[in-house]
Amino acid sequence: MSPKLLDLLNTFEVTLAERLKKLKPADSEDFLHLSWMTSAMESLCAIHTDIKTLITALELPVCDWDDKWIDVYLDNSVKLLDICIAFSSEISRLNQSHLFLQCVLHNLDGASKQFTQARSSLDGWRQHIISKNPRLDNCFAIMDSLAETIDLPKIKNSPKGKVLMRAMYGVKVVTLFICSIFAATFSGSMKKLIDLHVPETFSWADAFTDLRASVNNEIRNIFSSGRVTVLKELEAVDANVKKLYPIVQDGPIETEVLQNSTSDLRLGTERFSQGLDLLAKEVDSFFQIVLTGRDALLCNLRVGGNVTNSVQRNDSVGGQAVSSGSGDRGGHIIKGVPTHGGKYMQYNVYGNLFEVSRKYVPSRPVGRGACGIVCAAMNSETLEEVAIKKIGNAFDNKIDAKRTLREIKLLRHMNHDNVVAIKDIIRPPLKENFNDVYIVYELMDTDLHNIIRSNQPLADDHCRYFLHQILRGLKYVHSANVLHRDLKPSNLLLNANCDLKIGDFGLARTTSETDFMTEYVVPRWYRAPELLLNCSEYTAAIDIWSVGCILGEIMTRQPLFPGKDYVHQLRLITELIGSPDDASLGFLRSDNARRYVRQLPQYPRQQFSARFQNTSAGALDLLEKMLIFDPSKRITVDEALCHPYLAPLHDINEEPVCHRPFVFDFEQPSFTEENIKELIWRESVKFNPDPTH
Repeated sequence: MSPKLLDLLNTFEVTLAERLKKLKPADSEDFLHLSWMTSAMESLCAIHTDIKTLITALELPVCDWDDKWIDVYLDNSVKLLDICIAFSSEISRLNQSHLFLQCVLHNLDGASKQFTQARSSLDGWRQHIISKNPRLDNCFAIMDSLAETIDLPKIKNSPKGKVLMRAMYGVKVVTLFICSIFAATFSGSMKKLIDLHVPETFSWADAFTDLRASVNNEIRNIFSSGRVTVLKELEAVDANVKKLYPIVQDGPIETEVLQNSTSDLRLGTERFSQGLDLLAKEVDSFFQIVLTGRDALLCNLRVGGNVTNSVQRNDSVGGQAVSSGSGDRGGHIIKGVPTHGGKYMQYNVYGNLFEVSRKYVPSRPVGRGACGIVCAAMNSETLEEVAIKKIGNAFDNKIDAKRTLREIKLLRHMNHDNVVAIKDIIRPPLKENFNDVYIVYELMDTDLHNIIRSNQPLADDHCRYFLHQILRGLKYVHSANVLHRDLKPSNLLLNANCDLKIGDFGLARTTSETDFMTEYVVPRWYRAPELLLNCSEYTAAIDIWSVGCILGEIMTRQPLFPGKDYVHQLRLITELIGSPDDASLGFLRSDNARRYVRQLPQYPRQQFSARFQNTSAGALDLLEKMLIFDPSKRITVDEALCHPYLAPLHDINEEPVCHRPFVFDFEQPSFTEENIKELIWRESVKFNPDPTH
C-alpha cells in the first residue's frame, strides 16, 4: 500500500478515535440526556462526513465498480436511512406526548377536579409514553442484520478498496453502537443492546471499548431501577407526573398548590420538547449525510468513467418557462443483464439494483425518499418515458406495505389530468420471491418544492395557474370520498409546461373512516389547527388548509408556518391569522383542547397585505379564506374554484368529478403483511395478465 493511502487511512482512524473520546463525559450521569444524545448524533454526522471526504480523496477508479465493497457501502446506506426514519418517527411521537401532557396540565386549572378524572388523564399520558412504535421493531431487525454482517468483505486487488473497507468497518461499528443506544433509549428494551468487540489492531479500539463499557453500564443501571424509560429528561418528567397523583387524590385543588406542584413539571416538559427538536435536527442531518455520502461515491465513479453529469434544462411553453432541474433527458446507456430467460432485465442505476420487465430501459435516477428510489426509463414498446419507483423490501413493515397498497389501488381508481397516473405494476418474476415492488408512473420534470426553492422567477400568473390545477385535482379527489392528508410542495409534480399533478397518495383516507389518527398525517408545517389539537373527526378542510400554506409559500418563497414543535406551530398560526374566539373552537369536542387554546398568548390578526407585499388583492383574499382556524368556516374546494382570483381559468365544465366513491376495503386490522403482498401481486397481474410479457 502506498504511503499516500496509509496516510489517508491513519488520518481517518486517528480522527475517529478522537471523536469517540469526546463522547465520554467525565460524569456517567451525563449519559443518556438529550444533550448527550444530540452530541452522539453530531459525532455520527461528523464520522460519516469523514468517510465522504475519504471517498473523494481516494479518487476511486471506475474499474473498481464491480468490487464487492461498492455494494456493501450502498447496502449499508439504505439500511441506515431506514434507521433514521424510525428515529424520526419516534421523536415525532414523543413530541406529540409533549402537547398531550400540556393539555392534561391545563385541565388541572384549579377547579374542583376529582382524583379519578385527573389521574385518568395522567395515566393516559403515561400509556402513550410506553406504547410501542412498530417502526422501532423494524429498526431492531435492520440493526440485527447489520450486526450479522459486521465483518466486511476482504479486497484482494484494490488497495483503495482495502483502505475504504477498513475505514468503513470503523464507521459501521460506531454507527451500529450509537444507533443501538438510541433504539434502547426510545424502546425501553435492554435485550437489543449490541455488545460489539473490536480487534486491538485498530487504533481507535481502546477509545471505543472504553465508551462502550461506560454506556452499557449506565444503561444497565437504569434498566435495573425499573424506570419507564432510560431517556433521562423524560424520566424526570414522569417522576414529576407521579408526584401529582397524591395531590389530585385529595379532591379539589387550590390554584396556588397546583401552580407550585406543576411548575417544575411545566419547565421540564418544555425543556424536553426543546431537546427533542435539537435531536430531530441532528437525525435529519444524519439522514442527509448518508444520502449525499452515497451520491459522492456514485458521482466519483461517474466522473472516473467520464460519464456526463446531469445538466439543468429549461423549456418554455406557452410563454411560461420553468427550469425542471431534472437532468439531461438523454442520459447515458445503462447496460442490463438478462434474467429469467430474458423476460426481465437487471440494471444497476447508479448503485441501485432494478429488475424490471424487458420492455423498460432505465436511464437515470430522478428522486428518492423514505419509500423508495425513482428512476426515469423508456418503455421500448410505446417509446414513452416513464418513472419507475422501486420500493425495496416492501413487506418488512406492515404500515409501509399498507401505504404502498393504498396508493396503488387509489391511483388505479382515479383518472384526472391533475392527479399523477399509474401506468403499470411490474409483475414479479416469481411470486414466492416477491419482496420488491416496482410502480410505473407517468414521468414529470420536477416538483413545486424545487421550483419554489429555485431562482426561477414566478409571476402572479404562475401562482394562479398552479393554484387552479391544485384545486382542480383536489376537487376530483374529494369527490371520490378521499382526503389526501399529505399535501405539500414536494408532492405536487410539474413539467416544463407548468402542468401540475398531485402525487403520493400513500396517506390518503376516505372521509368515512374512523381510524384517522392511527398514522402520521401531513408534515407539521402544512398541518391544520384541528390536527395539531388532536381532533379525530376532521374533514376535507384539512387539505384546504394545506393548500393555503402552499399558496403562501409560493408567494413568499419561504414556508409559511415553519414550526419547531406543535406549540410553536400553533403560535406561528395565531400570530398571522389571530387567536380564535370561543365561537371558532366549536369543532373541538375536548374540553382540554379548548382550555389549552384559550390559555395560549393572544394575538390580533395581521394585515395580509403587509405580510404578503407585492401580491394581488385577489390572491390575498383567497388565502385568507383558506387560512381560517375553524374548519367549518374554511372555504371549500368548490368555493375556491369559483373565487374571482381564479375567474380567468375557472370553467365548471372543465373541472370533472369522480362519479364512483373510492372504498378502502383492505384496512382490516387482521390484514397481515402476507395478505397485503397477495393483494399487490393481484394488482400486478391485472396490469400484466400474460406472465411472458
